[in-house]
Amino acid sequence: MTTTTALVIGGGVIGSSIAYHLSRSTKILTTLVSSSGPAICATSRSAGMVIQSGSKGKVKLVQATIEDISNLQEELDDDLGFNKLAI
Repeated sequence: MTTTTALVIGGGVIGSSIAYHLSRSTKILTTLVSSSGPAICATSRSAGMVIQSGSKGKVKLVQATIEDISNLQEELDDDLGFNKLAI
């Protein structure tokens, strides 16, 4: 039996999300490669600047992103440095 593998290069928000969802939703063996570790740089913190306004689709996407970050922090038992701003 052949094992399908994926190599995700870049551990920012997009790369980390891709690796996370591939590993959870598929049987693909997923490896994330990042020069400084997953979600270490500014992109993990900038998501807090996403404003929950606009189209219904955008609001749902933002809410799902915030929930995913919270779930990932809980699952990893680690603080990713995400700062949710109250506006």
